[in-house]
Amino acid sequence: MAEGAGRFSLFRHDPAWWREIIREPRQVADGIVGSFGIEPNGWKGKVVSALLLIGAPLFLPIVLALLAWVQRPSRALKRLRAKVDEMWPTAPEDAAMLLQKVHLALSGGVVGGSPPARVQIDPFGTFHQNDLVQVTPALLNADVLLGYHDEAISLLATIPNMDADMILAKVRWLIRMGREKDAVALLEEALTLDNRRGDLRRRLAELTGGTGRGLN
Repeated sequence: MAEGAGRFSLFRHDPAWWREIIREPRQVADGIVGSFGIEPNGWKGKVVSALLLIGAPLFLPIVLALLAWVQRPSRALKRLRAKVDEMWPTAPEDAAMLLQKVHLALSGGVVGGSPPARVQIDPFGTFHQNDLVQVTPALLNADVLLGYHDEAISLLATIPNMDADMILAKVRWLIRMGREKDAVALLEEALTLDNRRGDLRRRLAELTGGTGRGLN
């Protein structure tokens, strides 16, 4: 039986989007600015971010409604989660293979390819593209718990290094697999993506004993 079998779901439980917006409004604004190809730390980015923050009280209800609609899980994902949670305690390898099948279908099967907006997978139904956000960490969880570290590393490599939060998530996965040197190397390569709080530099210092240099 796999480690952790029967005690938890492979699928993550993310905080609601509205909590993220309220907790880190500036980070959310910077993310919106960056999505349009504008450097958040440049003068243009700072001006646009400030305008977004000023207008936030007026547009927040609309933004929350749109995010709730876009990010809602499909019924197919809910059925998949129930099936995987049912399989995991007694057939974890089969559960991992099922997750891999769905992941390949949602990602288009190739790195850098154009993933489909919707995918029909029997017997679950129609998956939406945004379901990949939950299927990917569930597959990572399964691979790590089953000791399929090479597969987990390959899967991590397909996830773009978009921002500091994504880098820190990858670092957590690498450390779970005992890949501290790889985690340090990733942090060193991604320091240009550090946020205003300096989370990447702080995590790098923690892993290197405050030296900021790679492990021996």
